[in-house]
Amino acid sequence: MITQHWKHKGLFLVTICILIVSFMALSLPLVSCAPAVTEVEKAAPPEQATTFESIIITGTGDKTSQPFRVTTKEWIANWSYVPYPEYPELAVFRFFIYPRGETVMFVELMLLPEGTSGSTYSCAGAGEYYIKVIADNVKSWEVVISPP
Repeated sequence: MITQHWKHKGLFLVTICILIVSFMALSLPLVSCAPAVTEVEKAAPPEQATTFESIIITGTGDKTSQPFRVTTKEWIANWSYVPYPEYPELAVFRFFIYPRGETVMFVELMLLPEGTSGSTYSCAGAGEYYIKVIADNVKSWEVVISPP
């Protein structure tokens, strides 16, 4: 009886946290990958790599990754997770991608997924980043950062 009480209380708290973060995410402005181009930029081609080796990050619970380097302007985070089969409805999986050294302003996030896998497209640009994953009631998860 006590276990059921705490399970429902925990589910309620998780739901409230997800709603709060969702409302925060909805207030963020949409960002376009196509910034204004100046005449100087038109004359000189960009010196950015067109590809990089995929970065694979895996885990079984919450995790903050080591920094990784992206060398392209645009990139994709393909993600998937496996919920525990006993209570798949209690699985919570989300992540935030931050520039290296940053702890508040993330450049990408995945929140409230409709399934157990998907992709998040980014135009955050080349640089060093790290990922912070929050995973509850999840057996395992994987995020693969790769060029588009």
